[in-house]
Amino acid sequence: PYAKKASEKTHIYTSVIIATACLESSFGRSILATEYNNFFWLETNKEWSGEVVELETPHRSGKKTNYKFKKFETFQDSIDDYANYISRLQGVQDAINCYDENRGGIAQAKELAKVQM
Repeated sequence: PYAKKASEKTHIYTSVIIATACLESSFGRSILATEYNNFFWLETNKEWSGEVVELETPHRSGKKTNYKFKKFETFQDSIDDYANYISRLQGVQDAINCYDENRGGIAQAKELAKVQM
């Protein structure tokens, strides 16, 4: 029901939201998911006014770097923030069209993979 609620508002398929949460949070086992309800590795930005957690995480370069992540009260808050973030990205309209045209979650995931995040 959590992903469905966000899907209805943003037109990001429920299956795409759930698959991303599973992938990003190691099926809900990551420290961000278990302790901070952040299932999508969502970092803070200048608009964020909620709680923040700073964690040292490995970077692609191999160095460990401190990142500031969003801390959410609930799983629903995390899903809503992710879906809103994705739906506002430039170039995501083709993915939203997949929803509007009832082309399915796989087509939408392929379109989202093309979007620069």
